[in-house]
Amino acid sequence: MTPRVSCVALGLTVVLGLTMACSLLSTGPAATVSRFYGLLEKGKIEDAQKLLSSRVVGQLGTAKMRAALEAGAQDISKKQGIRDIKVQKEEIQGDLASVTVLITYGNGSTDTENAKLVKERGSWKLDISK
Repeated sequence: MTPRVSCVALGLTVVLGLTMACSLLSTGPAATVSRFYGLLEKGKIEDAQKLLSSRVVGQLGTAKMRAALEAGAQDISKKQGIRDIKVQKEEIQGDLASVTVLITYGNGSTDTENAKLVKERGSWKLDISK
């Protein structure tokens, strides 16, 4: 292989690698919802809390919010974890978004969740409807 062909091949490899990394680290609304449920499943309450909007935190307060997240984690555990999360719909309008996901649990049961999100300081956060 000539040095020029090597450089082109290396360049393509780097571009493809970066493209794959960006898709894996996606930070869009649907990825935020999926990450939130994944964190709850793992019992990572503090990390899940970081994906909630400041309005949610302000309205619920720390104690109620933590209790709600812990209850969600327990519910997921009772259903034998999450087997799959499928995004059914994602709509983005400026700094607001809505995402509908179908969650399939380890025990075979399913839930359809409709999440509202808001962009705060450049990151998508789960919000509550006005």
